[in-house]
Amino acid sequence: MGSYVYYTQRADYLAAQCEADFNNTASDAATRLNSLAKLQALGGEYEPRAVELISNLSLDEQAKLFEADNPVVKAKLSAAYRDNITAGRNRVQNLAYLFNLPGSEADALQLFDGLSAEERLALFTKNEATLLPYRKKIAEQSYTRTQNIDSRLLKAIQSTFELEKVSTEIAFWARARKYQDEAKACWARRVTGKGLREQEQKCQNEVNEAKRFYDLAIDLNPANPATRLERVAVMAYTGDYEAAVVDLTWVMQHHSEQQATVISLTLLSPQVYSLALISTFALSLPQLNSLVMTDMVTIPAGVFTMGSDNDKSEENEKPVHQVTLKAYQLDRYEVTNYQYGLCVVAGKCEPPRNSSSYQRTFYYGNAAYNNYPVINIDWMQAKSYCEWRGTRLPTEAEWEKAARGTDARTYPWGDKIDDTYLNFNGTVGDTTQVGRYSSGASPYGVMDIAGNVWEWTSTDYKEYPYKPDDGREGNDIKINNYKILRGAGWGSSGSNARVTSRFYFDTTKSYLFLGVRCVR
Repeated sequence: MGSYVYYTQRADYLAAQCEADFNNTASDAATRLNSLAKLQALGGEYEPRAVELISNLSLDEQAKLFEADNPVVKAKLSAAYRDNITAGRNRVQNLAYLFNLPGSEADALQLFDGLSAEERLALFTKNEATLLPYRKKIAEQSYTRTQNIDSRLLKAIQSTFELEKVSTEIAFWARARKYQDEAKACWARRVTGKGLREQEQKCQNEVNEAKRFYDLAIDLNPANPATRLERVAVMAYTGDYEAAVVDLTWVMQHHSEQQATVISLTLLSPQVYSLALISTFALSLPQLNSLVMTDMVTIPAGVFTMGSDNDKSEENEKPVHQVTLKAYQLDRYEVTNYQYGLCVVAGKCEPPRNSSSYQRTFYYGNAAYNNYPVINIDWMQAKSYCEWRGTRLPTEAEWEKAARGTDARTYPWGDKIDDTYLNFNGTVGDTTQVGRYSSGASPYGVMDIAGNVWEWTSTDYKEYPYKPDDGREGNDIKINNYKILRGAGWGSSGSNARVTSRFYFDTTKSYLFLGVRCVR
């Protein structure tokens, strides 16, 4: 018992000495932090005392103290702050402390983002005057580094600041977001016929207003990465692609922790992506080159059954015959708006003849439909795209084998059909995102090869049997030349979705159900 009392008294004496050394403001920062580390090392009841001593300092005093680096002290303080935040103990102060602790800003932001909307709002709606400096610290760090802020939280943050400049910046940001949200809703509305031009101009005006207010906010505070990232999303619609790359480059140089957001915004527009690849920005993100690589599946060499002669077959699908093909690779997915857009930006493809789809006035070039199939392209445009990629259009024999395999099935997935396998029969009423119907994959894993859009092939229309050397595979276009389409579209019947169904179309025409995939 005597030994326990002795060691307890000894620990109390050491703790008191550490506290006195820490509170000696005449000592330098390194000495004071070292005394705090000794207090933490005593463990038990003395560790919380170390947190309490730091908490007695103002945020500015803490920041000055941590100019002297002490990783051990910082690690233990960080752990204590995180525990308190998670448990809801003095959350405002502890979150401010964590934001203020060098090297812990990312942890603080993650905890902030992990709170519910109501919990985040509560940080800024407590009326105690003593909490104001802590609320300001959280506001300064959170609104400039997260996109997880709704309109209520923006107003609460704005009320936290007394400085007119910061308050005005947030007001500009809130206005920009309002216009940005209105623009998104505007583009999403279906507008056809009379009033179409007026409606599209209204959408564009809202985008322009959003950018204007982001510009004003950034003029007030150029060091705010969150506002720059928000502006990039708008500039993908206003055509300010070079300026978007400048903003993305700046964020990567000064806030590398935002890399995931930077990458997603770089991919928002083919124009931004293409410019990024040839700029110094690409040096900081070497993975950019591989982000939009096209996935292809290998179709093995061998014999397959081509054509059909059952009671559902059309005459041009007969006779059934055997065809032998060498191994080849086919796109797993239909070519998307985004992928085609890269070819347009490169100057090797002409834009689609129409930027709208059946229900969407702004389809091609709209980031919301980046991963939807490109449509409204004629045969030469489809051919040019594939050649730009170092591939070519598939023959109809290559297409059919990739769709049905070697067991002469009716559909890519088997012998029955419903709308869980494909987009057809007008059920959706327009194109769908590529790869949406995983159950409709072919035996080789080719997606959407039935439904969604018809696909151009290299093959001239001729009767069966298929013979690649009888002139049908000439890639030149003759007057009134018709090429085979395969696969059916979103408005096609189940009969057209059969893997043996053949349709032909004028090579000079484009339409809202025509797309492409490539082969090599």
